[in-house]
Amino acid sequence: MTNYGKKLDLRSQPDSHHFRELDRNRSHHQERNLIRSIHIFLFAGAFFLAGCVGPVALHKAVLEYDDTVQRLESEMLLLNIARLHNNLPDHYTVTSAIAATFDFRSSVGFQGNWPGFYDNPKSQDKYSLNVGASVSENPTMSIVPVQGAEFTERILKPLNDETLGFLAYQGVNVGLLARLMARSFHNRDSAGNFLSSALNNPQIAESYREFRRIELHLQWLSEERELWVLPIRFIQKVVAELSGPPSAGDIANALDKGYRWRKLSRPNQYELARIYSNRIAITNYDPDTLTNKEREKLYRLANRTPENHALVDIEKGYPGGDFPIFGTFKLRSLNAILAFLADTIDKTPEFEVAPDPRTGPVKENPIRTMDIQLTDSAPDTELRVKFAGKYYSVPNTNWDREGFLILYKLFQVTVTDVSAIGIPVTIAK
Repeated sequence: MTNYGKKLDLRSQPDSHHFRELDRNRSHHQERNLIRSIHIFLFAGAFFLAGCVGPVALHKAVLEYDDTVQRLESEMLLLNIARLHNNLPDHYTVTSAIAATFDFRSSVGFQGNWPGFYDNPKSQDKYSLNVGASVSENPTMSIVPVQGAEFTERILKPLNDETLGFLAYQGVNVGLLARLMARSFHNRDSAGNFLSSALNNPQIAESYREFRRIELHLQWLSEERELWVLPIRFIQKVVAELSGPPSAGDIANALDKGYRWRKLSRPNQYELARIYSNRIAITNYDPDTLTNKEREKLYRLANRTPENHALVDIEKGYPGGDFPIFGTFKLRSLNAILAFLADTIDKTPEFEVAPDPRTGPVKENPIRTMDIQLTDSAPDTELRVKFAGKYYSVPNTNWDREGFLILYKLFQVTVTDVSAIGIPVTIAK
């Protein structure tokens, strides 16, 4: 009885195999939960990688393309100065379009191997995890050489007075603007007749001094905030007695030509008016304070000259009027501006000119309009280009950098609008 009772007690207790089965089932359940958690984590990680890598790569690429185009255009300007300095023709190739396709991909992989989960208790579980993201970029650039009639229109044609007025209105130094853009100053009488010219050419010393004194006087007035560079605006009016209201055709024709019809108070009396404002005047008084008739006279004096002339009227009785100036700046083309800068490197160097005694103190009066340095080794400046074994560069001074910025803006105004030029050259990577 004693042995039999002991045997019954042993059979009623769970053996070690049963405990192992329970442990394995519990472990299997935990692993299934772990796998579900890993799946969720991997999918979330895939979306996270795609969301992070894509915008970062796109942001960086857009900025790098923008920086590349800006550097190309800056070096193009310096390169053409170098070509002209070596008596070679200038040439311009500009970027008309950039198209880039970005492909953002993310991949996630998870593998689990549980051989002999029940059959082979000694086998070990094996796992592998793969997470990745990739970015591919396929840029296409279109470049356009400026040549033929477009070269004549954009490079060789002189700049107009509206361009000078627009840049001056942006706060550009008027003296520096005149030194870059003006070929000469034409002195005129009150009727607009030509008297003499002052050339912006250091080879003709006395004429060059006269030109520099004029632009220094304007620069001083600008620094004293006593200089106006504005369109000459006046209204031309014609009053007529009509038998009846103007027809729809008459109104349409008038609108096409910039005119406006207006009914006056008297019966059948109408006014035909047009606003003119397409010529620029540089003055030491506000043109808007003049009467309409006085502005019309000033406009007609400006309109006697071609569009590449900018009228200057420094009158007595106003600030700076003890040095009266009346005449026009004759403006250069972009080609002539670059040629002038190339010549001042060593062929026709500029020299120091003091302001007229009637001119107040100016803040800056450097000898050179824009310093272009010629060296054998690479200078410590971003604005540089190598040509014919030499480095052409713009030094890191405020005056020279502002001069190059004006040059770059003129390049944008004249050259980079290439939408109307023929079929571009396309380069795909």
